[in-house]
Amino acid sequence: MFKRITSVFLMLLICMTVFTGIAIERSMVYDITALTDIDDIESPVYPVTRTVEEDEDGQTLIYKLLNLIPLKKVSTQSRSVYLGGVPLGINVKAEGLIITAKQDVITSHGIETPFDAADIKSGDILVSIDGVAVHTQKEIEDAVGDKNNVTVVIARGGKKYSYAVKTAEDVLTGRKKIGLWLRDGISGIGTLTYVDPSNMRYGALGHPIDESTEYIGGAIYGANIYGYIKGEKGKAGELSGSYDPSDVIGSIDKNNKFGIFGKYRGDIASKEMIPLGSKSTVKPGKAYIYTTIDGCCSKRYEIEIIKCNVQNKADSKGMVIRITDKELLERTNGILQGMSGSPIIQNGKLIGAVTHVFINDPTKGFGMYIDFMLPN
Repeated sequence: MFKRITSVFLMLLICMTVFTGIAIERSMVYDITALTDIDDIESPVYPVTRTVEEDEDGQTLIYKLLNLIPLKKVSTQSRSVYLGGVPLGINVKAEGLIITAKQDVITSHGIETPFDAADIKSGDILVSIDGVAVHTQKEIEDAVGDKNNVTVVIARGGKKYSYAVKTAEDVLTGRKKIGLWLRDGISGIGTLTYVDPSNMRYGALGHPIDESTEYIGGAIYGANIYGYIKGEKGKAGELSGSYDPSDVIGSIDKNNKFGIFGKYRGDIASKEMIPLGSKSTVKPGKAYIYTTIDGCCSKRYEIEIIKCNVQNKADSKGMVIRITDKELLERTNGILQGMSGSPIIQNGKLIGAVTHVFINDPTKGFGMYIDFMLPN
């Protein structure tokens, strides 16, 4: 009887050992950076369990057998970036010319609208006329010339569409026109979030520039804020600023739902280094934003993180924030357009960026986790 019990026990022990060995092997992980989210690391297989501890240097994953017997520890390494918060001048270029609207042409026969029946939308890109690429008004005039009919190629959503267009002769200038209001790019003011010292790539804005339009590049510039319009219920406020087109401090090579990104070439000597946090560490409660509402230097303002959403996939609007700083509320009534990209700090770490203001309550807005900006 004793031998039988011993055999069964040994068999169970062997099975348990094999099962535990497989679990431990499947649970093996390696050193990671603080921005590799804990949730993205494959979970251990029971009976191996895992807990997470956090300190100033990063996070430690503690693996145990049956949550009792320690098996191993894996420490994450803390990572730092240059803190943003300063205003940027932003100018982006498209593949051709950006269409803003259809245009009436006054002819000797009355008003004509060459694109009247065509499915043209604001934000579409005028790529070419009769096979000739166009990037300026002069190039359009040269491509159209005195032709009565032209073939126009329009880009939208990664696809290109061809239209046969009958031109209209402007009675005032005598020139043939295709009847479109156009611009060569989009300019504005935004806020720098960070610069990564490992590759000198920056992130800014926290949302796309006119997501209906595709861009092929652009530049960022040092900017100066000279005023603002206060926000109010039902109407967003706005920062007013200017920039010197010769003061290029970086390129724009990405424009997506997480912001604008590119190589930073500006001065970093005066910028503060700050460790990065992860979305897994963000908690409701006190935090800060760095932003600029006067001049070109950022200032810290207190906020409250009202809600932090659990996001297992990269997406924007991860946090809901409220401005609580008395000075900022008194001066601006809350978040203004142009503050997009302002870094959010909690417990001394960069955890995200301001992205949107609530139109019905300018004291509140959305924030994005920094985890989703950095891979760009």
